[in-house]
Amino acid sequence: MKFYTNVTIYGDNALVRGVHNGQRFQEKIPFKPQLFVPKKKPGAATYHNMFGEPLESMEFGGINDAREFVKNYEGVSNMKIHGNTNWQYQYITENYGGEIEFDMNQMLIWGLDIETTSEQGFPNVDDPQEEILLITIQDLSSRRIRTWGRKPFDSAYYHQHESEADLLRAFMTYWSQNAPDIITGWNSNLFDIPYLVNRIERVLGSDAAKQLSPWRQIRKREINYGEKVLTTFDIVGITHLDYLDLYKKFTYNAQESYKLDYICRQELGVGKLENPFDTFSDFYKNDWKLFTEYNITDTQRVLELEDKMKLIELAATMAFDAKCLIGDVFSAVRTWDCVLYNYLWDQNIVVHPRDTSRPDRSIEGAYVQEPVPGGYDWVVSFDATSLYPSIIMQYNMSPETLVKPDADYHTATTVDQLLAKQTDLDTLQNADECLTANGYHFNRDRKGLFPGIVQKLFDDRQMYKKKMIDAQKLYEETHKASYLNDISRYTNFQMARKIQLNSLFGAWANYYFRYFDDRIAEGITITGQYIIRTVGRALDEYLNKIVGTKDFKYSFYSDTDSCYITLDPLVKKFYADKSKAEIVKILDRICEEKITGIINQACGELAAYTNAFEEKIMFKREAIADRGIWVAKKRYAINVYNNEGVTYTEPKLKVMGLEIVRSSTPEAIRKTLKEAVRVAITTDEATLQEFIGQAKKEFLKLPPEEIAFPRGVNGMRKYSSNTHIYDKGCPMHVRGALLYNHYLKEYQISNKYELIGEGDKIRFLYLRTPNRIKENCIGFIGKLPTEFLLTNMVDYDTMWDKSFIEPLNGIIQGLGWTARPQATLAGLFS
Repeated sequence: MKFYTNVTIYGDNALVRGVHNGQRFQEKIPFKPQLFVPKKKPGAATYHNMFGEPLESMEFGGINDAREFVKNYEGVSNMKIHGNTNWQYQYITENYGGEIEFDMNQMLIWGLDIETTSEQGFPNVDDPQEEILLITIQDLSSRRIRTWGRKPFDSAYYHQHESEADLLRAFMTYWSQNAPDIITGWNSNLFDIPYLVNRIERVLGSDAAKQLSPWRQIRKREINYGEKVLTTFDIVGITHLDYLDLYKKFTYNAQESYKLDYICRQELGVGKLENPFDTFSDFYKNDWKLFTEYNITDTQRVLELEDKMKLIELAATMAFDAKCLIGDVFSAVRTWDCVLYNYLWDQNIVVHPRDTSRPDRSIEGAYVQEPVPGGYDWVVSFDATSLYPSIIMQYNMSPETLVKPDADYHTATTVDQLLAKQTDLDTLQNADECLTANGYHFNRDRKGLFPGIVQKLFDDRQMYKKKMIDAQKLYEETHKASYLNDISRYTNFQMARKIQLNSLFGAWANYYFRYFDDRIAEGITITGQYIIRTVGRALDEYLNKIVGTKDFKYSFYSDTDSCYITLDPLVKKFYADKSKAEIVKILDRICEEKITGIINQACGELAAYTNAFEEKIMFKREAIADRGIWVAKKRYAINVYNNEGVTYTEPKLKVMGLEIVRSSTPEAIRKTLKEAVRVAITTDEATLQEFIGQAKKEFLKLPPEEIAFPRGVNGMRKYSSNTHIYDKGCPMHVRGALLYNHYLKEYQISNKYELIGEGDKIRFLYLRTPNRIKENCIGFIGKLPTEFLLTNMVDYDTMWDKSFIEPLNGIIQGLGWTARPQATLAGLFS
């Protein structure tokens, strides 16, 4: 077993770290890259580009020679240079052929957390004045902990040092002798690593921090973060995977806060250790033992997240599958460029140069049907299986199969014309071409390269899913721990393929992608529109015929790859005397035996009409719900009794786009709103109003921090004023943030509480007036400072109306309901 963990190009060399037969290695290897140019001499060619044009190889004495060659011919139209000029990927492909086997346990993966003083307030990465007090690392595999600190702490893994300089030297010595392959932490990309690098340079000298790199190289990098430009560092030879970034990238639910404590409570059911003192300074001065445990626990929590979520393992799986660097998985464009580069290379096909021109138009997106707001009974949803990848395969969509790609050759058509079959497509079969809904033609004489790789990923995913299920069965039978490793590995293998498949369209629609073509990208989205609208029409026609209704809109809502229908007329006509449980079973059977077949038949007819390369579009039934409420596009809630064939003992509420799932709604309110929507779906208006009255009583008991609105704050520099704190037109949450910072400084407590910075996640509250600060709002981070004397001035009525009543009214207005009982003339005299 041999695999790389990091490859960096330096001069004419590849700096490689990896594992070979269980032994970690580090090598500096001279590398001679290849590039390709159009073949001028007659005769057979070994290499071609994806358009079939013959190429000849050019070999260079080193990377610098290849760079110079590319530079000299830049802009020369008849000398297009083919091949991958990201030299590290050339090296990986040339030296790691076939499937790369890797073992996470053979990699050295560390969690890291540092603590500093806070004498000047929250430590500034770019001006690291605060001393480092503690550094903890923990190894993912062995779970061994090492901590370097400034005061006594009773533990075998703890190393005390009299001065910060001694602490840093000892830490650097251990690090340089045992350099990890991967380092992780929570927000370590924007705090721990850059602060550590800058502080080491300040305390030990400008070159000292280079010892963090096994190659003694550190590269400074800037990150655009909202309106801020932040600094971080790449430690050459070590992959840095900030677990916060992994969490945001590979978990698909937005959180109201991305503080480690909040995420751990959501995912692990336990948070960080709490600071029992008023200030962070008091914490490390008065309880060093607890402060050290606080630091160690933060490190442990991140690795506990990895134990559950396996995001580092997922990143490694995706990287080795694509043959890219592990840190590249944050970029779909870079990952897919490597996937395709290796797939083509195995067929002696060389990637073509990037087109640096940019399109002058945007790509038309997916179809989302506008629903009539209100309640719908007996709702059933159907989803297309991997719609966009399936469209690519069905229409053989690839740059080299696009007919006459250098000319504006396409059929003038629209989705409406295709639906009405008003487009003349007789010539398609004679030309052996298929048609996408934006009018472009693709050859059918051979399978395209893109459909080929998509099919391979589909097949691989199915294979690994089967292996995952087999391992799960074996574990249940034997309870052998080795099967748990197989389950984890195959789960990540299939998940990596799923992510790659789902990210292909996003890469293809990105003009930084080597294979970007807006005709193909838009062909995918508009064909998706055609398919989902075809399905809706077919269902309306079939159900009107079966139920005996005329022009009833059974298919009332569609979104990209999902179609929602109401079967209420069917239930009322044929099954009104049945119980809910019986109706769910009946609808499940009808969907399986009849409706899914009608959908797939319509998709088959559509494929035949457009002379598709092969039929790939398939739908499956997803949810059966007794009732749903639609507010608008992408905003609805349904009460699900059965999902994908699984019947629930108690129905589950599925919510999309409403305030109860938005991270901008306080968590405590989201829970109450969700229950209110459940009440609205399952009961009547009076019961809902009674629930609301009781919910407000509970709301009034909550502390201010639990009812405050979470927001990301941007525009602080734009709206700040030296004379009035904030300028006219300043948004409420930004005003609250500026007021908070102003009064921290005025009351001289900025060393106790963290100042709000551009792009930070904050909370804000409405206040009753008059109050101490003479304003109707205040922002804060974490806790509302007691020194502001505003706790008793929170406007609970306004907070209730804006966080609960207004969103709920938006949800129930389609039902004709109100959140509060309405006075009527009849009621006055009753």
